[in-house]
Amino acid sequence: MLVVDAIPGAEMEGLVFCNDRGTSIYASSIVAKGNRSIMALGSPRAPLTVRVVWRGHPKAIWGQHGGIDCEGPILGDHTIPVAARIPDEVLRDIRSQAGRPSQRAATVL
Repeated sequence: MLVVDAIPGAEMEGLVFCNDRGTSIYASSIVAKGNRSIMALGSPRAPLTVRVVWRGHPKAIWGQHGGIDCEGPILGDHTIPVAARIPDEVLRDIRSQAGRPSQRAATVL
């Protein structure tokens, strides 16, 4: 599950989320308090990390791995640990359900 939101007054342009393999998993031309996104990401594995980059005055370009990317001065670049934050109990529960998390696992995540 991915939730993208901003605090009041914050605005991020040319926002791109990439997993630890460099694959873009989310992109938005602008993220501000008024356009919150909540989405379920389908993947056979949880990413080890997610890198989030946003830019000033971004220009849309065709990305190296396909899809739209942005160029322009980088204003923010953060890497967030993901897999390490998932409790072992949740991983065991997901594996026992053949990849479908139970209600207990979904609540913890």
